[in-house]
Amino acid sequence: MTARKNLGMGLDLLLNASNNRNFPNTGKTDLAKATSIFEKAVQEEEKANLFEAYYQYRKLIDYLEGNPCIDNNDLSRLISEAMNNLAILLYENGQADAACSYLKQAADICPENQVAMENLEIILEGE
Repeated sequence: MTARKNLGMGLDLLLNASNNRNFPNTGKTDLAKATSIFEKAVQEEEKANLFEAYYQYRKLIDYLEGNPCIDNNDLSRLISEAMNNLAILLYENGQADAACSYLKQAADICPENQVAMENLEIILEGE
């Protein structure tokens, strides 16, 4: 994988923005809403709308982190997959350290996510 350089101020601001909670903390997570956000992120990534995909993955992560009921296996898998996909976007745009951080979190949240662990190994071997 080759990393692109000179990301520009827009992406830098996006990557360094503080966590913006897009949803109120209700104490309960809606799996259907979380799945919908994930699917939108994947669709945007497939259309090469990488900024929008990044935004949607972060929106999902913020939503799930803002609602503490993550004990559901489906939700754990979903947030882990979102973190993996976000990490790939970051890595492909020259943000290897941030990518590794998300991949480690993805593996911690869902140890069954072999893809995240393999991606982390690939990045670490490349450095």
